[in-house]
Amino acid sequence: MKLNIGKVKDEKIVINKRVKWDKGTGDIKFSGNSIQFKSDSGIIEYKIDDIK
Repeated sequence: MKLNIGKVKDEKIVINKRVKWDKGTGDIKFSGNSIQFKSDSGIIEYKIDDIK
């Protein structure tokens, strides 16, 4: 499973973070400027504005 986190800037998609897992995850939630998902080790959250 792969997750690419990015933004649209000047009509282009800019990928800021790439995340990869060997196993699938549970629920994925988009909330404000963050993405939360369940994994085997608990809930992981990425804040989009904090990712460079």
